[in-house]
Amino acid sequence: SLYAMVRLARNAQTHARNNPLLKLLQTEEPAYEYDVCNCRSTANWTAYPYVFDGVASTNLLDSAGSAASRNNHPELAVIYLSEALRFLPQDDKTRRRRAQNLVAVGMPRMALDEANHLIAVAPKDADNYQLRGMVYAGMGDEPHAEQDFEAALAINPDDPDALVPLASIYINNTQEWDKGW
Repeated sequence: SLYAMVRLARNAQTHARNNPLLKLLQTEEPAYEYDVCNCRSTANWTAYPYVFDGVASTNLLDSAGSAASRNNHPELAVIYLSEALRFLPQDDKTRRRRAQNLVAVGMPRMALDEANHLIAVAPKDADNYQLRGMVYAGMGDEPHAEQDFEAALAINPDDPDALVPLASIYINNTQEWDKGW
C-alpha cells in the first residue's frame, strides 16, 4: 500500500547518513502518487517538477521520459531522458528515444548528431539507421531517410519500424508504387 511504502521510506531516512542511496526512496511516494510511470491513462504532468525536486533514480527518470513521450509531451521527455542519460550515457535505447523527441521539439540537428554517433558506435544495429531515417524524414530530407531505412532493412529485413516509413516515402513522395506495396 502507499501508506506502508511512505512509512518505510520515512523510517529509512534515519539511516541515510550512512547509506545515501536511501534518499532515493523519498521520490518514490510522489512518483507513485502522481503516476509518473503513467500506469493510469491520465497523469498529472504539472506534478513532475514536484516529484523530481529531490534525487531520483535513473529508472524513474527513464520511466518519466518514456511516459511523457508516449503521451505527446516531447518537451518533458527530452528533459527526463537527458537526465537519465547524464547518469547512464551508454544507454543507447534511452538515447534513441531522446533523439526522436528532439525532432519533435524542433532540435533535429542535435537528433541527427545523436543518430550519427550511434551509427558510428554500432554500425550493425538496424535501430540506429531507422532512427536516423526518422530524423531525416522529420527534417524533410526524404532521399537520406530512404537510404537509412533501406540500410536498416538490409540488416533486419522484417523491421516494421523501417518498412512502414520507407513504404510511405515510396508511395507518397517518389511514387514508386511497386516498391511501396
